[in-house]
Amino acid sequence: MNELMTARLHLYPLSMGQLQLALDDQDLLAGALSLPIVADMAYDAVYQAMHAKVKKMAQAPLVMHRWYTYWLMILQSNPVGIGLIGFKGAPNMHGEVEIGYGISPEYEGRGYTTEAAQALVDWGLAQSECRSVRAITLKSNIASHRVLEKTGLTIDQVRDDDLIWRIWRDTAVSTPAAEGTL
Repeated sequence: MNELMTARLHLYPLSMGQLQLALDDQDLLAGALSLPIVADMAYDAVYQAMHAKVKKMAQAPLVMHRWYTYWLMILQSNPVGIGLIGFKGAPNMHGEVEIGYGISPEYEGRGYTTEAAQALVDWGLAQSECRSVRAITLKSNIASHRVLEKTGLTIDQVRDDDLIWRIWRDTAVSTPAAEGTL
């Protein structure tokens, strides 16, 4: 799997083995990558998602792993892993995928998540099997709303406690933020 580069970030797709290392001990992943990773980058829900990702990747062809894995957000200026971003699986029969992300609180508010989300949305929509990208946020998660708005997603549906955001391939405006192909 190839990486994506943005102005300030290197997005590195973790292999199934690397996800397993992170599950066993985040320091093992850091050692394997020869890269420091901030300690508070992931929390319980992320580790639960990693377990699910590893199981799905084990059943999927290698070429599809890019849809299931987490991509590690690495600062280019001072290489350190600061967050994770990824899709929650391959495009469904309607060609839609769901994106999720998280970043260490130490690096919030600097535009890194928006930059990573823009790169991954652009990459996803450039793939022939993907027609739309969606995200689900709590109504109270204003920071995530800003990320999605800046990335070009709009509110598609309002539910009791959350919002469903979406961008369609034919309405997306590609940006030069991400370089790289898979």
